[in-house]
Parts: sequence; structure tokens; C-alpha cells
Amino acid sequence: MSSLMPSLDILYILTWWLALMFITLSFIPITSILFSKFVDKGYIFTKVIGMLVLSYLVFIGGYLKLVPFTFPAVLGILVILAGLNYLVLRKRSLKFNKQDIKFFIIEELLFLAVLAFWSYVRAHQPAIEGLEKLMDYGFVRTMLASGTFPPQDMWLATIAKPEIGEVIPENIAGFYINYYYFGQLVAAVLTRLSMLPSAVTYNLQIATLAAFTFVCSFSLGINLFYIKIRSLYSLKQLLVVGILSGLLVTFAGNLHTIYAFTAGYPLGDTLPLAPWQLTWDFNLNNYWYPNATRFIPFTIHEFPAYSFIVSDLHGHVNNIPFVMLILAGLLALIQYGKVKLKVVIGFGFLLAVFYMTNAWDLLIYGALTVATLFIISLKKIKSFLVAVLILAISFMVFSHPFRTNFRPISSSLGINCGYEAASVFIKGLAFNNAENTRQISFGPFTAEAGKCQISKPWMHMILWGFFYFGVLGYLRFILRFKDLMKSPVDKFMLLIIVLSVGLLWAPEIIYIRDIYPAHFRANTMFKLGYQAYMMLSLVVSYTIVKLIFNFKLRLSRIIYAAILLLMTFVVLIYPLFGINSYYNSLSNYKELYGLGWLMERYPEDYNGVIWLDMRADKLCAAAAGKCPVVLEAVGDSYTTYARVSSNTGLPTVLGWPVHEWLWRGSYDEAGKRRTEVETMYTSKDLAEVKRLLERYAVEYVFVGKLEREAYPKMIESNFDQLGNVVYSSGDTRIYLLR
Repeated sequence: MSSLMPSLDILYILTWWLALMFITLSFIPITSILFSKFVDKGYIFTKVIGMLVLSYLVFIGGYLKLVPFTFPAVLGILVILAGLNYLVLRKRSLKFNKQDIKFFIIEELLFLAVLAFWSYVRAHQPAIEGLEKLMDYGFVRTMLASGTFPPQDMWLATIAKPEIGEVIPENIAGFYINYYYFGQLVAAVLTRLSMLPSAVTYNLQIATLAAFTFVCSFSLGINLFYIKIRSLYSLKQLLVVGILSGLLVTFAGNLHTIYAFTAGYPLGDTLPLAPWQLTWDFNLNNYWYPNATRFIPFTIHEFPAYSFIVSDLHGHVNNIPFVMLILAGLLALIQYGKVKLKVVIGFGFLLAVFYMTNAWDLLIYGALTVATLFIISLKKIKSFLVAVLILAISFMVFSHPFRTNFRPISSSLGINCGYEAASVFIKGLAFNNAENTRQISFGPFTAEAGKCQISKPWMHMILWGFFYFGVLGYLRFILRFKDLMKSPVDKFMLLIIVLSVGLLWAPEIIYIRDIYPAHFRANTMFKLGYQAYMMLSLVVSYTIVKLIFNFKLRLSRIIYAAILLLMTFVVLIYPLFGINSYYNSLSNYKELYGLGWLMERYPEDYNGVIWLDMRADKLCAAAAGKCPVVLEAVGDSYTTYARVSSNTGLPTVLGWPVHEWLWRGSYDEAGKRRTEVETMYTSKDLAEVKRLLERYAVEYVFVGKLEREAYPKMIESNFDQLGNVVYSSGDTRIYLLR
């Protein structure tokens, strides 16, 4: 097939961009005030702030049952926000000079270019399938279909008829999505505003996040440089540091790419071989790009480039624009040098959104915010304490609607190798507790037997050595400690360096406990390292450009700069391997529509899913947001099971069991329902089948290829007796129960 983009996809991109442009124009006044000292007036963050505020108000409107989640309602909220912004504009008499306009145009063109480029890339493999895409898309679809908040869990239908005396466990009470869904809500809001098909906007949102990551990093890079040198800057210098920042944060990998120049290590080895133990042999097709994110055994250490390649619309990716916004806000705060309470409230709001989008980031950037407030209020401890109190109260207020129907997934910390260390000092430790669980608990900390993994130092350096080397250069050649108290940039840099290095080493000591026994610290290393990667990329970009434009003929500088530039080349070639592998070298353009995989693999099931999807919004609206339940087969997580509920937004009795286990903290309900679903499809006891169908208020039964594969002993005649066939295509049928 041709690799040219068809006119329909171009129209989709332009329509989407115009919707974002409407948001941008609505929020320019407030952004220009917040970032008045930035050289670009924080232009790109206009989109981020607008997207954030609009989505939050849609959420609150739905939560309070005041505003429906419809196009007119979303547009109406945006128009009101635009009006309020331009009242501010008139009051403050804001004016923009030629330089401001120049940066507005540059950043808008960069945004559109990256949006178009990554949309083009995605269209070569647009399938909303694989990894956790079905889950992410299911969140978007269920919000669009039901229009209610908090959204119902599409993979755990409500118990409509509990048994007499049955108590619904607290961890499933309400049957709402018990995960961080605000990022998917943003995608749903933009889908409503643009009026495009959600199977297209999923891929457009991925491209949008890539564009935000690049241009927000660009803005942070140029402002770090501008604030430091002021009148000495040139546009060329700013463009170089900005583009390098965008490239490193968005599209770079790590030093693991050095393996592309070797014969590679055998996949499946518990401990990969070091590069110096291998034969040197470069081959573009030999390097397996995911290895850079699964290098240290039993851990995960992803970065944005990998995320954009695999394109899961997950919390750590959804939150990137908001992370960039808080970094810009903290830089502006340090630059301003004073703490205003209304600004602190704004940071509290941002942290609340972090909790709703990717809770790990609340801990990281909450700490960074408090540290920034402390530095600014160093001689005013009382003011600092008041600011922290207001920050906490603001967070609690803005996150309250979300927290009301959310049960934290994990609330305890594990101590890596803590049990083994303690056993050296305490004999018979295995019997020190009444339950003989081979663990020690004290406060929120738990030391568990067998939970002991230490990263090899050389592996740590393969992953993070580029950043350590960049930090070394910043501290050795750029930072002047005598000017530290006068330099907001150096204060900001040192803050993020200390925090980031701490994040990289924290998983060697502690981890947040979850359900994965062998990979017990994988999530911790993943989520902490992800943020460190982005922050340190900004530090390295700044260091490189400062060295280039302030080059001095000193041997130490020349050697350092040469090594750093070589490392930069190694990390920047990562996308070549990822795109080559995942997107087949961009040789087969498909389309932005993300359900083509379902059409190709299960054509008859696809037709049935589309039939339901076309009716989903009306069916849910007719029941005041209580969408009808569809029975479908249950299969393992990360498979194509749950394809009906995920692609329509209609709830099913049980979707991916392990995900429900993770979200609810127990497998009891998922395990029970898995058996019940099998019973509904295979039991000869018609009365029992009817009882279970009524228990979950099932209205539609989907019988397709996966159902026939999962339940070869299916008794389909039960559904003929209990309902009517309302859709049929080949061997796929949809029953409407009477």
C-alpha cells in the first residue's frame, strides 16, 4: 500500500488541531499573565491549561449532575471560559510585541508539525489493541457512552440483584472505575469538542501528547536559557536549546542503544551480557527496542519515546503535559521570587489532577513543589508553613470528587532486602509474627522474605549514565556556586537534579507494594525513573548548549564535550529502531482509524461491535447514563478478550480479571465472576443461567468467535429461550434478553 496520507486523515488532523486552537485562543490571556517573564509568554502551556481546566469542569459538571457530557455543553463551557479570559485581557491591558508573536508562531508550527508527524507514524500501525490499549480505549468509550462521572467500570457490571443478606465488598462498592482515568477523560473531552470518531481520536491523542511533550520541553529549554543569560541571548541559541530539549525528552532512548552496534545478547537471559563482552556488529534489524526498557531483570524503566512508539494511552503518558506545566510553573515561581497564595492554590489544583491522572506523580511533584516553596521562603518559615497548608487544603478540595469514589490501590511501602538484612541480626525471624507470614511490618513499611533485588552498577550506568555524565558536566563546567543565590535557573536545576537522582536510586531501597511477586519493584522503578528521565533530559540539553555556545579551548572541556556529544548521538538514534520495528519502517500506511485490526481478525464480531457501538450513546442516555450490560467471554489480560465492552463502552460482567484484581486489591470478585460467566454460556440449568443474567442485569448477550473459542460447550439455545436475536452476521449473534 501507499505511504501517502489520504485526504480524510489530513482532514481529521486539521479538525483536531482547530479544536485545540480554539482552546488556545480562549486561554492566551491567563497564560500570558502567569508566564509574563518567559521569553515566549508560556504560549504552548495555553493549550495545556485550557485542556486541563475544560476537562476538570466537565468532570465536575457531570459529578454534580449539572451539565451533560455533550458537544453543546462542552462548547458552552469553553465559550464561558473564553469570555472570562478576555475580561482579564481587558482589565490587564495585555499587549504582545513582535517577539511574542514570533514565538507564538514558532511553537504553534512545531506543535502542528509533531502532531502531523506522529499521526502519520501511528497510521502505519493504528490498532487499538495490544498491551493495555483496550483498557485505555475502554475508559474513553465508557465516558463517552454513559456521560456520567465518576464513570462506571466497563469491566465490572453492577450487581443488580444481590442475594438476600449479601454484603457488597467495599473494594467494589459503586462499581466505578477504580483507577486513574483523568487522562482518558481529557481524550474524551477533546473527542466531544472535535466531533470526530473516538477510534480516530485515540491515535490523534497519542500524537497530541507527543506534540505537547516536544513543544513543552522546547519552551522549558528556551526559558531556562533565556532567564540565565537575558539580553545576551540570540534566537539561534534559543532554537538550538529548545529543539534539543524537545528531542531528548520526546524521542531519545538511553545508552542501551549501544547494543545496536554489537551482535546482541540472547533474549531470555536472566542477566544480559555487558556490551564489552559481545562482538561488535551493527545491524538495524538486530536491535530489539523494548530491551532498553526491560534491561535490569524483573524491572521496567520506560521513557517517553518508547511510550509513544507502543502508544498506550496510559496515565504516565497522559500526565506528561501537566508535568511540563508544573515544571514551568515552578520555574516561573522561582524566577518571580515570591509566594502568592492564589498561585499556591493553582499548584494544589495541579497536584489534584496528578492524583486523578497518575498518582505516582503526586508524590514526586508534591515534593518538588514543597521544596521550591521552601527555597523561596527560606527566611520566612511561617510563610512557608502557611503555603504548604494551603497547598494541602487545595489538593484535598480539588481531588475530593475523585477520592470520594476511589479506593487507593496500594498504601504500604516495601523495604528491598529488608527482611534479609534484619535476619542477620534477629535469629528465628521467620517465626517472629503470629501468622508466620515471613514479613516484618512497622508503620507503612513492610520487609518481606524473598523480596531482595539489587541492580548491577554497570547496568544502572547503561540506563542512566548519559544523564549522570550530563549532570557532572553541569556541576563542573556550568554551575557557579557563588552565583547560586542570585540565579533562579541554577536553583531550579539543582532541585531537579537532586530529586531525579534520588528517584533513580530509590527503588534500590524501597518499593510500593502491588500484586506482582517477582516484579515487585518494577512499577516503582518505572514510574520514578520515567519522571527522572524527563527532568534530567532538560538538564543535559541545557548543559550541551551552554558548552557549545561558551566553548573554551581547554582539554578537559574538549574531552568532556566530545564524549557527551557521542552519548547524545547514541540515545537519539533510538527511534530509528523502534519505528523500524513497530511500524514496519513506515512502509505500509493504513489509516488513523484504530479498529481495523478487529475488522481484519474478527470481521463478523467487528460488525456486531459496531452495531452495538452505534446504539450505545442512545441506550445509555435512555437509562440516564446507566448503560445496558453486555455479556461477553472472559479471557486473560493483554489479549483481545473484552473487545465488546472496550470498543463500545457498555459494561460487561467481567473484563480482564488480573486488571480488576490490581484495581480492587483482591481476586475474589474477579475469580467468582469468571466462573459465573462460564456458567451463563455453558450451563444446562436454564434457571441458574437466568438467575445469573438477572443478577447482573444483562440485557445483551454477545456470541462471537471468541465466545465459541472460550466455551466450546456453549449452550446457545438457552439464549434463544430467554431472548431474541437482534443482530446476526455469519456465526456472530447478539441476543436481546426479554
